[in-house]
Amino acid sequence: MHRSDHSSPDTIDELTNEYRLSAHNYWATTLTDIEKVKRGYRETIRTAKKAKGQ
Repeated sequence: MHRSDHSSPDTIDELTNEYRLSAHNYWATTLTDIEKVKRGYRETIRTAKKAKGQ
């Protein structure tokens, strides 16, 4: 099978290693942001339920 130089297994491994930390940091930050939004949403719902119950 003929592959271009850009799709050789060695090149793919090099690119993977080069961007692995950046990708990990990106997703860690994204998941942290999602968790913060979820907590804020839950707090808003909790506050609304308390206000409605009074």
